[in-house]
Amino acid sequence: MLIGVTTAATLWYVTAMGLSFGGGQFGLGISLLGIGLFVLSALKWAEDRLPRDRRAQLMLAIQSNGPTEQQIRDKLAAAGFRIVNCAVAYAGPDNGRRYRCELQWHARPDDSRTPPLVDELGRTAGVQLVKWRV
Repeated sequence: MLIGVTTAATLWYVTAMGLSFGGGQFGLGISLLGIGLFVLSALKWAEDRLPRDRRAQLMLAIQSNGPTEQQIRDKLAAAGFRIVNCAVAYAGPDNGRRYRCELQWHARPDDSRTPPLVDELGRTAGVQLVKWRV
C-alpha cells in the first residue's frame, strides 16, 4: 500500500502552480488551481465510497460443548473475515476456551455496523461471551 502519495503529488502540483503565478502566468495559475481543486475533491469523494481494509478484535468465551476452533475459523472465513492473528487460552477444569482473534475485512469506511456473524456467534450453543471491538 502506498502512503503519502496524494500529499507528495499535491506538493508538486502546488509548486508548479506557485511557479506559474511567480512567473506572471496568472491565467495558467488560476487554471491549475481550478483543475487541482476539482481533481482533489473528486478523488476525496471516490475515496470515501471505496471499500478498504478494516480491522477489529473478536473475543469469545466458549464452554467445552461449544464450537471447535476450526468451526469458528470456518465461520469467520465464510463471512469474509481474514484472521490476522489468534490466541487461545484454556480455562479451568471444565475445559472452557477463550479466543482472541484480530480480524481484517474489506468494507466501506463509513460502515460501522456490527457484522451479523457476531450475533450469530452469540446465539451459538456453548458460547458464553462474545466481544467485538473495532
